[in-house]
Formats: sequence, structure tokens, C-alpha cells
Amino acid sequence: TVNVNTILAGAKLQSVKTGGVPSLDLAKTKAWAATNEGLAHVYINLQGREESGIVAPDSYAKVQEQVMAALSAVRDEANQPFFARVAKREDLSPFDLGTADAGDVVAQAAPGYVLSDGLGVKQVEAPSAVFAAQGYASSIPEMRGILVAAGGRLASGSVSVPVSLLDIGPTICQALDVRIPVGLDGSVIPNIWR
Repeated sequence: TVNVNTILAGAKLQSVKTGGVPSLDLAKTKAWAATNEGLAHVYINLQGREESGIVAPDSYAKVQEQVMAALSAVRDEANQPFFARVAKREDLSPFDLGTADAGDVVAQAAPGYVLSDGLGVKQVEAPSAVFAAQGYASSIPEMRGILVAAGGRLASGSVSVPVSLLDIGPTICQALDVRIPVGLDGSVIPNIWR
């Protein structure tokens, strides 16, 4: 487990109140992380956007670079990076984690690591109790899923092209003779119907 907020605190981008349950000292915190297994969203405490914002808009890019540098610099004992990818929100496409809710910096764990957003944790790296997780790059073979479909109109055999999770919705719409909604991502899976 990689404790992302511990990295930010070590880079002097975050302050944690430790009396009782650890919590962010937002008056002194420039950035914090929210994680979901293999994915971390780091939010900058920006004035005018965050209620407690302390980072002036003209300092936003500098703090964003500091976050990226801090995450990119951490390594394991074999000198391998903890993160497979560290990117600015504006560098992500809408089809690749770039949504309005994305962090100002988004990081994906390297295979073998899971991310934590615990506060007040002393060590950056700790043993993990998790043995399977989501949020890693879809290009990693272990992240590929299996699609099983059965029914009278389905062609027998297997689908021979890679299928995106986004393709399931349009394919089901076609099977039910429902018009595919405008703006629905994905495409009908080819050669799946008889």
C-alpha cells in the first residue's frame, strides 16, 4: 500500500491535525488525495473553488507541478516508481479519466501497488491486505475482463475483437431494439448477432 497523503505531507503540501482522529488542517493544506485502490485524485486547495482555498489562482500551476514532482519522485526499495502514470487533469482525455470530477493531478499505481488516502500515516509504504483492485491502466493484461453472453440471437463462438466496457450499453440497446441514446459512449460489438 502506498500512502499518497503521506507523500504530499512529506513534500510540505499538506498539514494534518493529529489530536484524536487525524484530519486535514485546511488552513495549511495546499493539496490532498482521494484514492480508490489503483487510482489517486489529488485536489489542489484552490481559492475561489474550494471553500477553504488557500492556493491563489496564479500559484495553481506551480502547486500542480509540485504535486506531480512529489508523486513521480517516490520509489520502492528496488528503485522502481510507485506510480505507472502521473498526469495533470487537463492532459487527460474525456475517455481517459479526464472528467469534471477528476483531480487536478491523477495518478495510477504501478502494478503490485494499491493506493491509500489515510491521514497521519507515518510510512509511505506499508503491507497491503488487498489482493485485487481496480483503477490501473487498461493496457495491463491483468485488467482485461471476460465477456460472457448467451441467448438465441447471439452468434456461437467468441468475439474476436477487443471489447470495451463502454461497448456493452450500445450492444444491449441494439439487442432490445432500443434506439442508442445520443452521447452514449462505445459502439455495438461487431459480429455478435446472428
